[in-house]
Amino acid sequence: MYELIDRLALVMPAFILTFVRLSGLMITLPIISYPMITTRIRIIMALVMTFVLFPLIEQSSLQFANNSELILAVFKELLIGLLLGLGTRVIFESFSWAGAIIGRQMGIAMANVMDPTSTGQIPIVSQFWLLVVVSYFLAINGHQMLFETLYRNFETIPVGTGVLSATAGRLLLNTGSIAFLNTFQFAAPAIVFLLLVDTSIAFTARIMPQMNIFMVTLPLKIATGLIVLVISLDMFAMLFDIVYQGMQENLFNTMQALKGA
Repeated sequence: MYELIDRLALVMPAFILTFVRLSGLMITLPIISYPMITTRIRIIMALVMTFVLFPLIEQSSLQFANNSELILAVFKELLIGLLLGLGTRVIFESFSWAGAIIGRQMGIAMANVMDPTSTGQIPIVSQFWLLVVVSYFLAINGHQMLFETLYRNFETIPVGTGVLSATAGRLLLNTGSIAFLNTFQFAAPAIVFLLLVDTSIAFTARIMPQMNIFMVTLPLKIATGLIVLVISLDMFAMLFDIVYQGMQENLFNTMQALKGA
């Protein structure tokens, strides 16, 4: 009996740290972190994944002199999990941000809908893009990549060996800039077409001042925006490949940055 207690006392710190890192990943990874998956389900998923992965991952005998060291290690593992998922989530949300820009250009920025993934109101076009990207992500088995990440990160960064380096912080900032660049690239076709529509409306108002241009502007911009969105669906696979590759590169680079010496 005492041997069992000693064994549990030996492996429990590593088990706790494994569970904490998986919890951090559950908080920030795309789809898994959405509020439509309740906190209770994410905790259960993290606990189940801990029991499944713990016998498979490399385990080191972690010894802590006192509770303060254990608490610091817990916070470090939580931050590692959050950083691993946050960059991926930021890139994943590029389509939603692009939809917000397109919706504003179309003139329907005030027409918001309740988003079950964020429990807040977002523009209609953002909701459309988000539903399409989630559906496509699941259709190509992208969720398998997320679950693979839950295991691969322990191979690269064994429990208790991660380092919160400045490189990881710079990588996260760079990921944000890449996400905004992707956003404007995705929204560029609609922005250009709607800008041409605004220019033509301005010329029309100048040539025909007696025409009530405001009665034509909004329906015309909405119709043009919808046509561009339909056409852009043909380019969606190519655009999503960029996002998917960016997510994989971000995960690999982040794991390398957080890898201990």
